[in-house]
Amino acid sequence: MGKEKTVTIDLVLLPNGDQPKNENEILQSLFEVHFPGCSLLTSCRPSISLNQPSEEAWEQANKLVSEDRVMWAICLFAPYKAAGLDGIFPALLHMGLETIIEPLIRIFRACIALGYVPTTWRTSRVAFVPKPGRSDYSQAKAFRPISLTSFLLKTLERLIDRYIRDSVLLVHPLQKNQHACQAGKSTKTALHSLVTKIERTLERQEYALGVFLDIEGTFDNAFIQSLQSVLHSKVVLDRVRHFRPIPIHRFFAVNRYRSDTDTLQERLWRSVTDRSKAPDAAAATNNSGGGQRGGGSL
Repeated sequence: MGKEKTVTIDLVLLPNGDQPKNENEILQSLFEVHFPGCSLLTSCRPSISLNQPSEEAWEQANKLVSEDRVMWAICLFAPYKAAGLDGIFPALLHMGLETIIEPLIRIFRACIALGYVPTTWRTSRVAFVPKPGRSDYSQAKAFRPISLTSFLLKTLERLIDRYIRDSVLLVHPLQKNQHACQAGKSTKTALHSLVTKIERTLERQEYALGVFLDIEGTFDNAFIQSLQSVLHSKVVLDRVRHFRPIPIHRFFAVNRYRSDTDTLQERLWRSVTDRSKAPDAAAATNNSGGGQRGGGSL
């Protein structure tokens, strides 16, 4: 049996169809598509001005960050997952956890109280992974970017994600028809819900009208202001609303073939899309559907 052809970013053509002269032109094309509005920065250490946190800010930070929660967040990582540019992979954190736990707690609490992410944590290694099943890989959209960030940042994100999941969403849950990126739900459950409604409509000899929307660039097009507005509506702690786990200013190094996931990003994006869904709309991972039948909705 012959070996499958290896797909690399070298196959990508420029938007005008021309062949790139070098790898820099390929990367520029990929970044313009997947990170619209990005620009080359000569320094990755921008000047900042931080205000002294209030007592309330420190109280909120202490509520989110405790020794038990930090140990829980770190121990959930598989030991040898790919590290970010800092080279710290989970096994190092596991082995030295007893020694570093107190400094980590102080750092994480300060990050939340100040609403600040250290510049080093904002530096990502970006991998452009080919999407499976494509017949043509000459377009930048045939690849998807995966950002490998520091596991210290991922630990902090996991702490915030736990607070949102275990506190906020218990009081202000997502709509029941939200199927994206949730345990026990998937595209299959969304399709099952939709098909069930269609079948019941046909049994009653009524009409069913379905409208399907394909949301392009879901994460790329979620504005910080939208995220903060949703968090405010769900009565999220002030320091969490103003903390930016995925900062506007991000710095990248390129790696072609690695992968990783961001659960907090997904949860925040789901909160934004949750606001636009009608009570009886069925939503799949990347699609939302709804419709009407004789005054009712699918």
